[in-house]
Amino acid sequence: MKPIARLFNIEGTPVHVTRYGEGHINDTYLVTCRNPGRRYILQRINDRVFKDIDGLMDNYARVTDHLRMVRDTTTSNVDTVLELIRTTRGDVCLHHELGHFRMLGFISDSVTLQKATSPHIMELSGEAFGDFQNMLATFDASSLGETIKDFHHTPKRVHALKEAIRKSPKDRLDKATHLFEDALSYEQKASVIQDALIDGTVPLRVTHNDTKLNNLLFREDLSGVACVIDLDTIMPGSMLYDFGDAIRFGCNHAVEDDPDNDHIAFDLSLFEAYSRGFMRALRHAMTEREKNLLVDGAFLMTYEVGIRFLTDYLEGDVYFRTSRPGHNLDRATNQLTLHRMMRDKEADMRKTIDRLWKEIRDA
Repeated sequence: MKPIARLFNIEGTPVHVTRYGEGHINDTYLVTCRNPGRRYILQRINDRVFKDIDGLMDNYARVTDHLRMVRDTTTSNVDTVLELIRTTRGDVCLHHELGHFRMLGFISDSVTLQKATSPHIMELSGEAFGDFQNMLATFDASSLGETIKDFHHTPKRVHALKEAIRKSPKDRLDKATHLFEDALSYEQKASVIQDALIDGTVPLRVTHNDTKLNNLLFREDLSGVACVIDLDTIMPGSMLYDFGDAIRFGCNHAVEDDPDNDHIAFDLSLFEAYSRGFMRALRHAMTEREKNLLVDGAFLMTYEVGIRFLTDYLEGDVYFRTSRPGHNLDRATNQLTLHRMMRDKEADMRKTIDRLWKEIRDA
């Protein structure tokens, strides 16, 4: 990978390139340089997942440029914006026989978290992703390309699940029957966000679309957020997707692939903490209709991710990287179990949102 790193406009000479991080999709490397000593993140973009890499990188560059410009004129709760390093020819992406690569500046003195350790961490993360949304409120979302078509079109995800059930080998089908029967029972509620986008009652926004806790870099002392990372899925959409994905990942006591259902629990205190930070950051940009659908966003994103894992399992594990037999089945079980637990607490979740909204707007 050192020859690849040298094709980017970096400072210093690359001396070490090592695997880095725990991402499911792209191959990520840490590049260490000397004279001067600097570090960078080199990523090989997965062209099986991302079919329009030029479109993806155009979104990436335009959004980070906008965020950097807005930070110069507004107060942000996040320390910095991702730095996209261009190639020696001035391109934002390197197309090479070994793959498609991009380079990012490494953010030092920061850590990633796989699980919320306290309501304080969840509030910081809600504030960071809300701030991210708020800074992009002036960006024309319709000008961005859709790099993964129908990424959060939940009804189409349900259709894909039905097709996977129809075509799946019997051995996989038998192991997953208990899951897809329950999943299909929720089908009639799968279109609520799509319907709101179509009828215009929810505005089209720039969305991150992968707002897991581990897509934030926290300061080492956990006093704040250093940067929002992993912008591959920046696309037009609804902020409800971003809110919902953060809730389904951060408010589960278990990691998303824990095979033991006894570890799974939905933590209402973490939900409240994240909601407070997110809504506070967006108090001037969020509409009443968006506020009313936040809980629906949490339900739908947990459901959608669960049926995506289930679909991938039935199709033979072709999308998400797996590390053991049945890995995607465990992931699907985890998320669909969490979805049922969340629905059991729907009344409390809606009361929490209404109370926080009033407190924030009255402050």
